[in-house]
Amino acid sequence: MLWPLKGNVPGLGIGLIGLLLLAGCSSSDPVDTEVSAATTAPAAAPLEETLGGVQATVIDPPRLTKLISQTPGAQINLRSQPTTLSPILGSGATGDEMRLLRLAEGEGGHTWYYAQAPDAEREGWVRGDFVDISNATATAPAASTAAVGSSALAADSPCGSDRQEAFFETQSYRVSLCKTARGLRYVGTHKTTQEALITEDVAVNQSIYIAIDGNQQYHISDTHLALYEIHNGSYTPLASEPVLRFERFVY
Repeated sequence: MLWPLKGNVPGLGIGLIGLLLLAGCSSSDPVDTEVSAATTAPAAAPLEETLGGVQATVIDPPRLTKLISQTPGAQINLRSQPTTLSPILGSGATGDEMRLLRLAEGEGGHTWYYAQAPDAEREGWVRGDFVDISNATATAPAASTAAVGSSALAADSPCGSDRQEAFFETQSYRVSLCKTARGLRYVGTHKTTQEALITEDVAVNQSIYIAIDGNQQYHISDTHLALYEIHNGSYTPLASEPVLRFERFVY
């Protein structure tokens, strides 16, 4: 039995985060004392990836900074997409520390940042004029259980040693689709209880993944996770939750 569902700053150039690597080398020989000229390596190209359907640039290493606002104590929303029309994933207050993981051009031509709280409990897109870029400092990546936004899977990934094909998150669940030697594996975890569903009885209908468990089916797409009960070929909807964010991985 599967688990049940619960009912401006103006745009900054993305190339600014590319790092210029200078590799200087010199050698001194006691006989001819010849010294080699310093050489300059080309600028490293920024890493681009798709996060929830948004083409974003990875900030490597991540930058630690604070949320800012012209209104003291203001609540600042963290959203699923770089637009004020997208769902709110969480919020922060003026002065809250945030780790900047990615950037992208979003609504109105503004630069938006994918930010994460140091405890990894809150994350989402925030517009650039609510981020104190001038005081951002480099920091190590966070160890996030969300597993969102990084194409490089951690050792404790839901897919283990198998490749992750897709990731989805709703209000209550995180779902990963894993590519195995036998086909697809559906791995879902309840955010609160950590109760997990793992099944390899998975079908694909266009862009919809269907996890089958007896007479029940979970259908997940880029927009919704829905639970159906099947009886004599008839589908009875039992529950549904909108997908807040998703990622499809390309290898």
